[in-house]
Amino acid sequence: MYTGETKSERVSSRLRSKGLYGKENLMKILHVIPGLSPLFGGPSKAVLEMCRALQGRGFEVSVATTDADVQGNISIPLGRPVTMDDVTVWCFPCP
Repeated sequence: MYTGETKSERVSSRLRSKGLYGKENLMKILHVIPGLSPLFGGPSKAVLEMCRALQGRGFEVSVATTDADVQGNISIPLGRPVTMDDVTVWCFPCP
């Protein structure tokens, strides 16, 4: 039977009715990508856009990446969270 609700709305409604819908119960998502340098092209831009979209739906989202760049290593703090385009990014050294 069609109720006019999207699948996401139906799932949210079921979780809410069971007391499982709230900030403390939302899924945490980690995207892993080899590098965020703009020189890598589309995936670097797309992952940040996906993260912002998921954050807008209430998910806690982070990215794990390296300091790899086509021209060497990018200058970014390593081993601690930084914010890029409103997204939490953890960057690790690339040998």
